[in-house]
Amino acid sequence: MQPGEKWESNCQECECPMNSTTPLCKPLECSILPNKTCDKPGQVPVIETVDCCKKVTCEPKPVCVHNETEYQPGASVPTDKCEECKCSSTVDPETKLHSVECTPMKCDENCKPGSEYEAVPGECCGKCVEKSCVVTLPDNKTQIIEPGQIWTPPDEKCEKYKCEKIEDQLVPVEVKTVCAEFNPENCVPNSTYLEKDGCKSTEPVEINSCEGTCKTSSKYSLEANTMIHACSCCQEMSTSSKQVEMICPDGTKTNYSYTYIETCNCKLSECTENQASQKGARRRRR
Repeated sequence: MQPGEKWESNCQECECPMNSTTPLCKPLECSILPNKTCDKPGQVPVIETVDCCKKVTCEPKPVCVHNETEYQPGASVPTDKCEECKCSSTVDPETKLHSVECTPMKCDENCKPGSEYEAVPGECCGKCVEKSCVVTLPDNKTQIIEPGQIWTPPDEKCEKYKCEKIEDQLVPVEVKTVCAEFNPENCVPNSTYLEKDGCKSTEPVEINSCEGTCKTSSKYSLEANTMIHACSCCQEMSTSSKQVEMICPDGTKTNYSYTYIETCNCKLSECTENQASQKGARRRRR
């Protein structure tokens, strides 16, 4: 080195003095390290040495940044859209930050029987809305009944269910047919039990009879020179044969046929001394 020559080596500034062969070296002078802060979300100040001097730079953190808020990888990221977002492990090559990954929000569209899924304006997911009534039977089977509809179970003819709207709710209302207590004394007289040879009908049957007044007359015939009598009697005009089940003392059952009067009318017959002038006829039930 020539006297007076300067150079840098190992972060030192060296000089060859004019009157000596031994170089004089001193540390390089660096500017004062500034108190630098990184104001942007997702950045952190990092001190590094450049050209033997320390320097402060802002480096990205291993986080996601959304709406100026930091999120750790794996954390959920709230969003105003109908999406489900989270901070992923993927690094964005431009920002050097972790990227936010989003998928469409999954809505539960499975509704219980009797309800239907409907969209709600302004909402990401809709809701289940009641459309009909649901009746749960003893065997855990369900029956859907539309509003206003009446449904009778196949094996329960005395029960009915009606779907009614009560205070904005669809409710199945059960209606049962209640029979008055049976009292034989309240039966009409034309119903009776038939008995024959100790056997008795299992249920009462209707027995009809003909009764009423019919036209009769007596008048003198000039030509015959005698009294002419005309008589008519209230009689059955049409009948039918009906059957009834009979039960006998030994427990056996048999069918018995009996005659049922369908219509009555006045019919001409021979007059007797006891017959008087009568008219009209009707069928009477006994």
